[in-house]
Amino acid sequence: MNYTVKELAKISNVSVRMLHFYDEIGLLRPKSRGENGYRYYGEEQLLILQQILFYRELGISLNEIGDILKRSDFNKIEALKNHKSILLDKINHEKRLIQTINETIDYLEGKTKMEHKEFYQGFVRDQKEFEQYLIESGKVTIDQIQEQRTKVKELEEKLIKEGEVEEGEYVFERYMIQNGMITQEEIKQQRERIKNTSMQENEELKDKAKEMQNELVALVVEKRVPDSVETQNLLDHNYDLANAISPLTRQKFVEVTIFYLKTPQLRKVWDDLHPDLADFVDKANKVYAARYGLEV
Repeated sequence: MNYTVKELAKISNVSVRMLHFYDEIGLLRPKSRGENGYRYYGEEQLLILQQILFYRELGISLNEIGDILKRSDFNKIEALKNHKSILLDKINHEKRLIQTINETIDYLEGKTKMEHKEFYQGFVRDQKEFEQYLIESGKVTIDQIQEQRTKVKELEEKLIKEGEVEEGEYVFERYMIQNGMITQEEIKQQRERIKNTSMQENEELKDKAKEMQNELVALVVEKRVPDSVETQNLLDHNYDLANAISPLTRQKFVEVTIFYLKTPQLRKVWDDLHPDLADFVDKANKVYAARYGLEV
């Protein structure tokens, strides 16, 4: 059975705009085109789209996905097994947390005994959680995290030697502050937000962030101008979302965008989505700043 682009969008929950974009960059070509210009997709293309979505869930850029899918040794079954392994690890982690909850309930009800260290079985280390927040909120990239871990270790050893912190004390936040990537107040606000936000609400915010990212790409594909109503409305919505994730002023919102544009590793995130996206965001950001009388 063949699907039109609208039919594929409906069953996959991938917008028509994004399917057109995937075709434009050669990531997902249709099986054929009708005389009317309509795109038609077969089962092979549906399976490729599934792979794209799996890799996107893992935070891999479109450029990297394209390279993976084009490899001569790429094997769909092996790729699916790998996706399954990653998801099973996540499921097992969550099962262990549920077990810790049940054990703690039994302990508090006097049914069983529990060592204090067992209160924390299954939790991700604070540093990993903080790194994940930084990546998901766009403050840093995965590559940046990996490159900086060695420097963080050196800083930790230095601080321990100077007696500023005790061995084992978490210092990654301090490193991020020293390098101007986040402020102490932002860390405090983020902790309060996490404390008062449910897991479901956090997931919804992540989904909205991905959706807006896709909408930005779609605007570039459709060759909309940076000062168009659609573009500026999207920036307004993007500010509202960013403010919900980590409270900030419109001026700071503009400054953070400029910081991303000037930082090669951060800018690369946009470049990987579309080669013209960073320039489009730069121009749209200047228009946005002018609308609100902000400095750029």
